Amino acid sequence: SDLPRVKTEIDALKNLRHQHICQLYHVLETKNKIFMVLEVSGGSQAAKSDRLSEEETRVIFRQILSAVAYVHSQGYAHRDLKPENLLFDEYHKLKLIDFGLCAKPKADVWSMGILLYVLMCGFLPFDDDNVMALYKKIM
Repeated sequence: SDLPRVKTEIDALKNLRHQHICQLYHVLETKNKIFMVLEVSGGSQAAKSDRLSEEETRVIFRQILSAVAYVHSQGYAHRDLKPENLLFDEYHKLKLIDFGLCAKPKADVWSMGILLYVLMCGFLPFDDDNVMALYKKIM
């Protein structure tokens, strides 16, 4: 069930207010479901395979750093930083989404390095269809 993740995300988003974090407006809980009313991001996802220019990367990464530093300052860690969890509004301002794995800060620094690499290069630094081979490449 996704219920623990949803509750984790709701708890985090109730406490997080930042220009680069998707805003939680309201939670409606029924007997069987939980509905979250979130800020609309009318732009696009960062999960594209195109490389970004150095300037675009700098602008976006500063926004990511701002959001993650704020999250950490509030005692949380996102723990699922990846291009798919970065949305942009129509002005190309970043919105960090998906706080379902949120916990105490630790693992986000590694993820930030991977994100920077993906933004600059357009692909992951480590990739392999075989999980064990992938682990060896990372280590």
